[in-house]
Amino acid sequence: MLVGYVGFEQRSDLAAAAPHAQQLGLSPHQYLNLSGAGGTGDVTSTQLQTQVVGFVTEQLRLQQVDLVVVFGGPPCTMYSCARPDTRTSPRRAVAAAEAALKTAVANESYALKRLADEQQAAAAGQPAVSSPVLAVMRASVDKRKAERAQAERDHLSAVAAAEQAEQEHDCMLQRSDDVVKAFLSLYQGIKAVCKAERGVQCCVFMENPESTVVRGLWNR
Repeated sequence: MLVGYVGFEQRSDLAAAAPHAQQLGLSPHQYLNLSGAGGTGDVTSTQLQTQVVGFVTEQLRLQQVDLVVVFGGPPCTMYSCARPDTRTSPRRAVAAAEAALKTAVANESYALKRLADEQQAAAAGQPAVSSPVLAVMRASVDKRKAERAQAERDHLSAVAAAEQAEQEHDCMLQRSDDVVKAFLSLYQGIKAVCKAERGVQCCVFMENPESTVVRGLWNR
């Protein structure tokens, strides 16, 4: 039989979707649902951790509790291979820009060589192409130079965009790791209270990929 419930969500809309005390057959003093701004729904908040541990402690002292279960859901977004940006990584754009730059350099080199060969042949008195054809070849060289210059700019832009995206990703990943560590810390706090108050067993259920920093502590 369920004798107490405490939930928390940083997003108020998700917290609103939680079951109400009446639906769970609980009285108001057996129910706590934290959410919203100001750290009240943020697991990394000291305020939340204190409230949750305090609530559990109170329930252990007021009624018979046989088991405390902590259900986890730290965000998996930053660890998931299903994220859209893992399929469209900025580094792929860099690779594509590098390939385009190599092609542009090769095209420019070829056009320059053709023009140089014809000019050398003309200077040596050998049969050469007509002046209009040389003009077309010079125009082709100018075009290839412009394409190579644009490819260089595109490559630099792709590298800059990838570096910025990686910095933003690192910040988000660090934030996710902080959430994971805070959740595990909360679980350890609840577990300690359960043991200290009544020797009640406490277990945790979490479903998410492992943390990149807190590696090995939890996984699917």
